[in-house]
This record gives sequence, structure tokens and C-alpha cells, in this order.
Amino acid sequence: MTEHEYLAAFNRTFSRRPQLQSAQSLPGFWLVDGLRLRVMLDKRCCELLGVDQREGFFSFEEIASIYTTADVERFYQLLSPHSPSDLIIEELYLVRGRHAGQILTAHGSVMQRDSEGRAAFACGLMTRRTGLYSQLPLPSEAEAEGMWMWSAASSRLIFSPSYKRMLGYTPEEPFPSTVQDWLDKLVHPEDAKGTVGQQFLLMQRTDKGDEFECALRLKHKNGSYIWTLGRGMVVERDRSGRAVRVVGTNNELSSIAKSFAAAQQKIYLDGLTGLYNRSYFNDHLALWAQEYRKPISVIYIDLTGLKLINDHAGHHCGDLLLKDAAQLLRLTLRGDHIVVRMGGDEFLMLLPNCSDVQCSLLSRALQAAMEQHNQSSERLPVIFDFGCATFNEGQGDLTTVISSADLRMQRQKRLNHHRNLHTIKSALERLTGQTISLADERIE
Repeated sequence: MTEHEYLAAFNRTFSRRPQLQSAQSLPGFWLVDGLRLRVMLDKRCCELLGVDQREGFFSFEEIASIYTTADVERFYQLLSPHSPSDLIIEELYLVRGRHAGQILTAHGSVMQRDSEGRAAFACGLMTRRTGLYSQLPLPSEAEAEGMWMWSAASSRLIFSPSYKRMLGYTPEEPFPSTVQDWLDKLVHPEDAKGTVGQQFLLMQRTDKGDEFECALRLKHKNGSYIWTLGRGMVVERDRSGRAVRVVGTNNELSSIAKSFAAAQQKIYLDGLTGLYNRSYFNDHLALWAQEYRKPISVIYIDLTGLKLINDHAGHHCGDLLLKDAAQLLRLTLRGDHIVVRMGGDEFLMLLPNCSDVQCSLLSRALQAAMEQHNQSSERLPVIFDFGCATFNEGQGDLTTVISSADLRMQRQKRLNHHRNLHTIKSALERLTGQTISLADERIE
């Protein structure tokens, strides 16, 4: 196959990639020829970088001009013989082009080095750091995807260090280097006949497509089998349609589940109250506005006196007040209703399939729960001011409705200001044994 035919095959391969995910979340695939300093990008990678797709390599200088100088220097170091690792996990800041200002994450591995230690080939995936993933720290070396590359010319399988670590091996230990060795030593016998057999068909015939995704059991060094999510793609075929270069990744499924659960815990939940936080609200607002959730009502809530309590009784008391408030709000929830802590002392109830009448009943239930809680003289009083609104009100969208609820809450807060101030004052004097001046009206 000539180089022109090879490049054309590469671009045809990735132009046929199935759109299984939204365009915003779909990862892109990249391949670096480190000896000639050139880069091959699939269609999605071109979209992420804001460059026009082409049938051929980009020079490294063309792509490097999009990034910061520091990013480029780090990548050169990874390709050099002096690199301390073959692992590639990088945040890339785009400073030029259509997507200047955005941040991408590239992760992959140097798959092959020449006799002098220079990176001959490196490949990996690229994604945009948005939504959930925009707030995740870059994964540690142990958490990186295990990458592999197979070449018909050498009949060899090359594995990244992270792939070996996933199965309990150090990068220096003996490891399978041929497909047959991999099948015999690492793949579960049932999967070797079924799942892997289907992959071989894909490699031999173009009518099976150029990509695969499967669950595959791999044998750990300790003798147990672990479930992995395997993904691969043919990047080059010969004239007869047989694959001559295939690359892919494997992730341990249990690690994926744990990482995702940890990410949700870290990113979408407020550490103090356990409620959803503003990041969750921002990332999921469009989902709450969908038709099947209508009518959707909201209750915007302000917890009165938090700053005053923090100042006079200490932040530990303010934290206890926030926890009590969160518990009261949870008690009022029904079905798929949720509460979001929008800021320090502000909360938002999102109530799908809830009419304005039902929302009014819930607000009364919240008021009753608050009054019952405040009957105890041993607790700081939880005082809510709130405003309600329903998505079916007039024109606008869910954001407009939330703003309406916020304005109504502010009006109620002004009306109740002096009464609430006296209630907080009495509670603080009882708790601290000190006289608090009413001239201090920091009752936010």
C-alpha cells in the first residue's frame, strides 16, 4: 500500500465512526509519528482542535502552533529518549484557532521506540474537558487507559505500561507480544472463542466495520480474571481489506465504576450537606427542562441568619444549622424531586411533574416542618424564606421561572426581615449568653 492509499484508508476509517455519543462527548483518536514529527488526526480530533480535516499528516509545527509553548515542550520531552515514562496524560490549552480558550485532555502512550529511545509511534484519545470531566483532576498513572497496538508487518502486539499494571505486571516483566500468546495467557477461554473471534472477523472483512467495543475478561497476575471494557479500531487495511494496523484500549470495569462514583461524589454533591451542588445544577439544567418533566415547579429558598450565626457562635454552629436545614428540605421531597445547594445559604428545590397547586402544598409542608423543628429550644432555629414558580407560567424557559422564584423569595425575605432578626437574636443570646445588638442587622 502506498502512503497515499494508507492515508486515504485512515481518513475513510474515521469518517465512518458511529456516532454513539453526542458530538460534545465523543473522543477523538490521534497518532504521532515521532521520528518524522507528524500527526494524524481523525475527524473528531480535528473538530476538537478547530482544524480542517485532511487526507494526510499534519506537521507537528502546525498542531503545536495551537497550544501553549509549555504544552509543546512537555510533549517534545515525552517523545525524546530522556522521557521518564511512556505514559501520556496531558492538559492542552488552546491558544489559537476556532476553539481558543478551551482545554482538552489527551491521554495515551508511546507504543514503540527506536534503538536510540526516540518515540517511533504514540497514540491515544482526546476529549474536551466539559461538564462532569471539566472538574476532574487528571487521572493518575495507575488510572490511565491500558493501550495496545498490533501491526501485521511485525505480527507483534505492543502494550502500554498502564495495560501491564492493570494486570499486576511491572513494565519490565515478561509479557505476551503476539496475538496467540495474548490469547493463551491472558484472555479467558470463553472470550477467546466468542468475543475475540468476532474481532478477528472485523479485522479480516470490511463489511464488519472498523471499530469494536466489548466486555473482555483478562487474567491478572494473581490468577483471577478481571472484566475490562475493550475498544479498538482498524487504522490501516491492505488492498484486500485485511487489517494491517489496529489500536485500542482496555479499562477495568470495576475501576471505571469506582472512578465514576467517586467523581459524582466529588463533583456533584455538596461536601457539608450531601445535597446536589451548583455544578450539578449547571450541568443538568437542560435535562430538567425536558417536556416529560412538565409541569415542573421550583422553590427558591434562603436560610436566614447564617452569617450572623457564624460571626457570633462560630462556623461550627453555622455548619450544624446548614445540616439541619438540608435535612428539613429532604423530608419535604417526593418522588424524583431534588434539592440543590446553590450557594452558601441558598437552596433550590426542583419539582418535576408538579403543578402550581402541588407546589403550594409542598411549600406549606416545608413551613410546617420548619415550625415543628424550631419548637426545640436546644437548637438554633432554621428559618426559611422561599418563593415558588411553575414552568407553565407565561413565557420563558426554566431559567426564567427560577429567576421569578428567586424574586419572590427576596420579597418574602424583606417582609420578614425584622421578625426573623429578633428570632435569631434571641436564639444566639440563649446559646452564647451574650447580648447582641439589634443595630447589627447582618441577617443575610
